Amino acid sequence: MSELVYLDFGVVPVEYREGWDLQRRVHARRVADEVPDSCLLLQHEPVYTAGKRTAVSDRPFGDAGAPVIDVDRGGMGPGS
Repeated sequence: MSELVYLDFGVVPVEYREGWDLQRRVHARRVADEVPDSCLLLQHEPVYTAGKRTAVSDRPFGDAGAPVIDVDRGGMGPGS
């Protein structure tokens, strides 16, 4: 049985890009077999994520009430 490590950041929101960057760093270290399987438990302020395949028409129009973050994943619209 392999080890699973939980990283709990509590109830204080983490800025979306910081959490995303942390996820990529942990992933790279896991691929390099430097850390065991890991689960990040965190929350961030509301955002809309726009992936590589997100059409302009799928983006929020006007003031969305939350920032739109362009990501390198293939999401197809807000909240994906």
